[in-house]
Amino acid sequence: MNTLDKFTLVKDVYLFCRQLTFKLLYHHPSPVDNFPNVDRQVLRDLMDLLQENENTTSRRPFTSRLPSQSTPSLALFPAVHIFFMNVCRDIQNLPLDTLKNQNLSKDEYKALLDLQRNKDFLIREADKGGNIVLWPNSLYLQEVMRQLQATPCYTRLPADPSEVFKKRLDVLIGQALRQGTINKKEADFLTTDDPIVPTFYLLPKAQKKVADHSSVS
Repeated sequence: MNTLDKFTLVKDVYLFCRQLTFKLLYHHPSPVDNFPNVDRQVLRDLMDLLQENENTTSRRPFTSRLPSQSTPSLALFPAVHIFFMNVCRDIQNLPLDTLKNQNLSKDEYKALLDLQRNKDFLIREADKGGNIVLWPNSLYLQEVMRQLQATPCYTRLPADPSEVFKKRLDVLIGQALRQGTINKKEADFLTTDDPIVPTFYLLPKAQKKVADHSSVS
């Protein structure tokens, strides 16, 4: 029998309401909404292509603003605050054995477990579109090795050079700050105390179905 984790449930509801508050706080109407339908679709297609190109270059748009560490109060929007309080009250009133009944049949639950434990496939999200792809593990490893063996793109290193690069970067940032090339805010943005080594992984690209334009005589 599964028991209800009320703390986790309240936390998830709070994060949802927090996201709503951010959207309401920083929402600005898009001028695209006033375009004709045809022009709007063309513009969205162009933006999708631009976004796809930016994703393939692995570039991050520069901004001198550091990520905000503050959380807006839910009380700024009474509807969101009332929703959060009422849902939390209902969660507190739920019995701990609420989850004793599954919403899946035994066969469905077993199928999900078997798929999760199957080591022959990897479950990956497609690079765009939100589709879920089952990728044979052997083909995934084959593609990984094909890309890693492309020597113009990748070179094996004897050790992790992150600390060496960090020291060099800190020196350059300090020199640029003293010379007035960058300001203090830009220096803080470029400086990191704990550099993170990125994880190499692949995402499948789901191709759109090509329409058949062949003529029938």
